[in-house]
Parts: sequence; structure tokens; C-alpha cells
Amino acid sequence: MKPILLLFIPLLLTTGCKKEKTELERLPVATQEGKNSAGFLLDGKAWLPAQCYVCSDSPIRGYSINTSRDGRILSLTFVRFPKDGKEGESLSFYLPHITKPDYFALDKVAVPLARTNPANATLGILKSSSRYPVVFDTGPDAVSSVTITRFDTVAHIVSGTFDLTVQEENGSETHQLTDGRFDLTLQ
Repeated sequence: MKPILLLFIPLLLTTGCKKEKTELERLPVATQEGKNSAGFLLDGKAWLPAQCYVCSDSPIRGYSINTSRDGRILSLTFVRFPKDGKEGESLSFYLPHITKPDYFALDKVAVPLARTNPANATLGILKSSSRYPVVFDTGPDAVSSVTITRFDTVAHIVSGTFDLTVQEENGSETHQLTDGRFDLTLQ
């Protein structure tokens, strides 16, 4: 009887403990199926888009493809604002001249209201102590990249991965966005 009981003790010990997920495990799996998922690590902490009080539908919004003379322009925006609306973040990508899955270096300065801009990304952080968000951009001092792993204009699916360093627009504060991924069905 004792040998049988001793066999069950390790089983009880291993099933009774629930392991906490790591920050990386909290992110969605990097897929290419149009699952409308996105996430990244913001300075090592999992960041997932979240429904917000100002969003009428999805926290993954503003994604579109427009046709230009030399390819397409892909715009993506992910938001996370809690219901009180006093704090939150948004991440936006602008990728011009996209024709197929490809690698995009985000190493040039974007000019507001310019007719054309280089590929870039912007992180906006709104703190409860401020009326306006602090803006962090990619560029020559904050080199980053996006890899589009699927760009399917027939199935309307765009998927990709990214690693970004963003720097405060008028300052020296930086943030690291790592292990980024998105998998979207474009509308």
C-alpha cells in the first residue's frame, strides 16, 4: 500500500502548483492567419492592446492600406487606454512603399504633415498628470525595425514582428519595445 501512495505524492505536488506566466508568455503567439492580435514588451513588461472608453470598437484600430504610385502605404495603430481615460498608450506604424513581405529599417526622421514620410513608428504615453501625451519616435538616434512576414492583399492579412527603440520627441527619455508581433485582418 505504501509504494502506491508514494507514487501519487509527486503527482499531487506537481499538479497543485500553478506556474505564473512570464511577461513574454503573456504576449499572443506570432501567427500569420489574420487573428487580429498584437502585443510587445514595453521595457520588459507585456503590453497588449485593450478596449478603451474612447474606442468605438477594437483596440487595434486605424489600420489601413492605401495605394500609392510605388506600392502601398500601411498604417497601423494599437491603443491601450483604461476606462477612466486618464492614462494610456498608443503605438502607430507608418510603412510606405510596401509591395510584399519585407524588412523595414525605421531610421529616418518623420516630418509632421509632410506629403511623404519614411517608414516610422510613434509611441504616445498619456499620464494622468498631463493633458497631452508624451511622444516617442523612431529615427536616426532610435534605430528600429519592422519585418512584415505576411502581406496578403487578396486575403486581407498583414502580419509582422518588430523591435523598436523610441526616443522622446523633445528630450532624451527612451523606451524599448521588444518581441513585438501583430497579425491583422485588414478591412
